[in-house]
Amino acid sequence: MSNRICCVVNYNNTYKNSKNVIFYSFPNRPHEKNLKDRWVKAVKRLDKTDRLWQPMAHSLVCSDHFIGNRRSKDPRSPAYVPSVFSKIYKRQSTNKQQQNNRYQRNLQRQDNKQRVFLNCHVVIPLTVHNHKC
Repeated sequence: MSNRICCVVNYNNTYKNSKNVIFYSFPNRPHEKNLKDRWVKAVKRLDKTDRLWQPMAHSLVCSDHFIGNRRSKDPRSPAYVPSVFSKIYKRQSTNKQQQNNRYQRNLQRQDNKQRVFLNCHVVIPLTVHNHKC
């Protein structure tokens, strides 16, 4: 466990020097290939030939790089992909608090839609006509 170190360039979080930090492995299952690619692009690390670096089985990203300091399994969450990096490392177009607020509002809207759908009862009156043929 003492080998745990964050793979983000110019970041020195390790298992030994960081309290209350969680280390996450890159998504590595076949159905998570798209997510893994998004993580690799977010980390923006290059290999020795100046090509996009590819993580190894032991490569980790620490929780400091996720909004709310915790990875989310929800694809709609801003914490689904690491996005918190130093300003020198990555230019930020929106405030992280704004992203989190948008996500919370989106969840609330979805919840409200479900509630309205479940509470909505449409009664269609049925009329019976007696016709003689």
